[in-house]
Amino acid sequence: MDNFWGTLPDWLVGLGTIALATVTFVGLIRERREKRRLQEKLDRQEQAAFCAAAERDRRAQAEQVVAWTAEQPAGTRALMEGGYSHLPGGMMSAVVQNDSSLPITNVNIHWQFLDGTADIEVRNIPTIPPRSHEVYVRPGSLFTNGEMPVEIDFHDSRGVVWKRARDGKITEIG
Repeated sequence: MDNFWGTLPDWLVGLGTIALATVTFVGLIRERREKRRLQEKLDRQEQAAFCAAAERDRRAQAEQVVAWTAEQPAGTRALMEGGYSHLPGGMMSAVVQNDSSLPITNVNIHWQFLDGTADIEVRNIPTIPPRSHEVYVRPGSLFTNGEMPVEIDFHDSRGVVWKRARDGKITEIG
Protein backbone atom coordinates (compact mmCIF):
# COMPACT_ATOMS: atom_id res chain seq x y z
CA MET A 1 0.00 0.00 0.00
CA ASP A 2 1.30 3.34 -1.01
CA ASN A 3 1.39 6.02 1.54
CA PHE A 4 -0.34 8.94 -0.17
CA TRP A 5 0.89 11.44 2.37
CA GLY A 6 4.51 10.30 2.26
CA THR A 7 6.84 9.27 4.98
CA LEU A 8 8.17 11.24 7.91
CA PRO A 9 11.51 11.94 6.14
CA ASP A 10 9.61 13.27 3.13
CA TRP A 11 7.70 15.61 5.40
CA LEU A 12 10.84 16.78 7.15
CA VAL A 13 12.58 17.49 3.84
CA GLY A 14 9.52 19.38 2.63
CA LEU A 15 9.25 21.44 5.81
CA GLY A 16 12.99 22.11 5.74
CA THR A 17 12.73 23.34 2.15
CA ILE A 18 9.84 25.66 3.02
CA ALA A 19 11.71 26.95 6.09
CA LEU A 20 14.86 27.54 4.03
CA ALA A 21 12.89 29.39 1.36
CA THR A 22 11.18 31.51 4.05
CA VAL A 23 14.47 32.38 5.77
CA THR A 24 16.07 33.22 2.41
CA PHE A 25 13.11 35.41 1.41
CA VAL A 26 13.09 37.25 4.77
CA GLY A 27 16.88 37.72 4.53
CA LEU A 28 16.56 39.21 1.04
CA ILE A 29 13.87 41.60 2.21
CA ARG A 30 16.01 42.70 5.18
CA GLU A 31 19.07 43.12 2.96
CA ARG A 32 17.11 45.29 0.50
CA ARG A 33 15.77 47.43 3.35
CA GLU A 34 19.29 47.84 4.75
CA LYS A 35 20.69 48.75 1.33
CA ARG A 36 17.87 51.27 0.81
CA ARG A 37 18.44 52.75 4.28
CA LEU A 38 22.19 53.05 3.64
CA GLN A 39 21.58 54.57 0.20
CA GLU A 40 19.16 57.12 1.68
CA LYS A 41 21.72 57.97 4.36
CA LEU A 42 24.41 58.35 1.70
CA ASP A 43 22.09 60.50 -0.41
CA ARG A 44 21.38 62.76 2.60
CA GLN A 45 25.12 63.07 3.31
CA GLU A 46 25.86 63.89 -0.34
CA GLN A 47 23.02 66.44 -0.37
CA ALA A 48 24.34 68.03 2.83
CA ALA A 49 27.87 68.15 1.38
CA PHE A 50 26.53 69.67 -1.84
CA CYS A 51 24.55 72.29 0.09
CA ALA A 52 27.57 73.10 2.26
CA ALA A 53 29.75 73.49 -0.84
CA ALA A 54 27.13 75.69 -2.51
CA GLU A 55 26.93 77.84 0.63
CA ARG A 56 30.74 78.15 0.75
CA ASP A 57 30.77 79.15 -2.93
CA ARG A 58 27.97 81.66 -2.36
CA ARG A 59 29.80 83.23 0.59
CA ALA A 60 33.29 83.00 -0.94
CA GLN A 61 33.43 86.52 -2.37
CA ALA A 62 31.87 88.15 0.70
CA GLU A 63 34.35 86.41 2.98
CA GLN A 64 37.18 88.14 1.10
CA VAL A 65 35.93 91.67 1.81
CA VAL A 66 37.08 93.29 5.04
CA ALA A 67 37.13 96.75 6.60
CA TRP A 68 39.06 98.35 9.42
CA THR A 69 40.13 101.74 10.69
CA ALA A 70 43.70 102.90 10.85
CA GLU A 71 45.81 105.99 11.01
CA GLN A 72 47.24 106.51 7.54
CA PRO A 73 50.80 107.59 6.83
CA ALA A 74 51.51 110.77 4.93
CA GLY A 75 51.06 110.42 1.17
CA THR A 76 48.37 107.73 1.26
CA ARG A 77 45.88 108.10 -1.62
CA ALA A 78 42.41 108.35 -0.12
CA LEU A 79 38.85 109.16 -1.08
CA MET A 80 37.85 112.37 0.65
CA GLU A 81 35.03 114.84 0.27
CA GLY A 82 35.27 116.00 -3.32
CA GLY A 83 37.46 113.19 -4.66
CA TYR A 84 40.81 111.50 -4.22
CA SER A 85 43.71 113.19 -2.50
CA HIS A 86 47.04 112.36 -0.88
CA LEU A 87 46.85 112.54 2.90
CA PRO A 88 48.99 114.43 5.31
CA GLY A 89 50.10 112.15 8.15
CA GLY A 90 47.94 111.36 11.16
CA MET A 91 44.49 110.99 9.62
CA MET A 92 42.18 108.23 10.81
CA SER A 93 40.51 106.45 7.93
CA ALA A 94 38.47 103.42 6.99
CA VAL A 95 40.12 100.89 4.72
CA VAL A 96 37.90 98.54 2.69
CA GLN A 97 39.83 95.66 1.14
CA ASN A 98 38.38 93.48 -1.66
CA ASP A 99 40.65 90.43 -2.00
CA SER A 100 38.23 88.60 -4.28
CA SER A 101 38.67 88.21 -8.03
CA LEU A 102 35.43 90.12 -8.71
CA PRO A 103 34.37 93.70 -8.01
CA ILE A 104 32.03 94.69 -5.20
CA THR A 105 29.55 97.53 -5.64
CA ASN A 106 27.49 99.98 -3.66
CA VAL A 107 29.85 99.82 -0.68
CA ASN A 108 28.51 101.75 2.29
CA ILE A 109 30.91 102.63 5.09
CA HIS A 110 29.13 103.15 8.41
CA TRP A 111 31.23 105.18 10.85
CA GLN A 112 29.86 104.37 14.31
CA PHE A 113 29.94 105.55 17.87
CA LEU A 114 32.18 103.41 20.05
CA ASP A 115 29.16 101.81 21.77
CA GLY A 116 27.71 100.88 18.35
CA THR A 117 24.36 102.52 19.10
CA ALA A 118 24.19 104.58 15.93
CA ASP A 119 25.97 105.62 12.78
CA ILE A 120 27.86 108.91 12.94
CA GLU A 121 28.06 109.01 9.18
CA VAL A 122 27.50 106.74 6.16
CA ARG A 123 29.54 107.11 2.97
CA ASN A 124 29.20 105.26 -0.32
CA ILE A 125 31.90 103.98 -2.66
CA PRO A 126 30.22 102.92 -5.93
CA THR A 127 32.71 100.17 -6.87
CA ILE A 128 35.84 98.58 -5.46
CA PRO A 129 37.68 96.60 -8.13
CA PRO A 130 38.99 93.09 -7.55
CA ARG A 131 42.17 92.65 -5.51
CA SER A 132 42.23 96.27 -4.40
CA HIS A 133 41.28 98.52 -1.54
CA GLU A 134 39.88 101.97 -0.93
CA VAL A 135 40.83 104.31 1.87
CA TYR A 136 38.12 106.73 2.88
CA VAL A 137 38.74 109.61 5.27
CA ARG A 138 35.87 110.87 7.34
CA PRO A 139 35.69 114.66 7.35
CA GLY A 140 37.12 116.13 10.51
CA SER A 141 39.03 112.95 11.33
CA LEU A 142 42.39 114.56 11.93
CA PHE A 143 43.00 112.70 15.17
CA THR A 144 45.22 109.87 16.25
CA ASN A 145 44.03 108.94 19.72
CA GLY A 146 41.23 106.45 19.55
CA GLU A 147 39.26 103.83 17.83
CA MET A 148 36.68 104.70 15.21
CA PRO A 149 34.68 101.53 14.47
CA VAL A 150 33.22 100.93 11.03
CA GLU A 151 30.80 98.49 9.51
CA ILE A 152 30.27 98.03 5.81
CA ASP A 153 27.55 96.69 3.60
CA PHE A 154 28.04 95.92 -0.08
CA HIS A 155 26.75 94.01 -3.09
CA ASP A 156 28.75 91.04 -4.33
CA SER A 157 29.06 90.23 -8.04
CA ARG A 158 25.78 88.23 -7.88
CA GLY A 159 23.88 91.17 -6.40
CA VAL A 160 23.62 89.67 -2.90
CA VAL A 161 23.88 92.29 -0.14
CA TRP A 162 26.30 91.50 2.70
CA LYS A 163 27.18 93.22 5.96
CA ARG A 164 30.60 93.02 7.59
CA ALA A 165 30.01 93.97 11.23
CA ARG A 166 32.54 95.79 13.36
CA ASP A 167 33.38 92.46 15.05
CA GLY A 168 34.34 91.03 11.65
CA LYS A 169 31.33 88.74 11.19
CA ILE A 170 29.81 88.60 7.72
CA THR A 171 26.06 88.15 7.25
CA GLU A 172 23.73 88.21 4.27
CA ILE A 173 21.18 91.00 4.56
CA GLY A 174 19.48 90.88 1.20
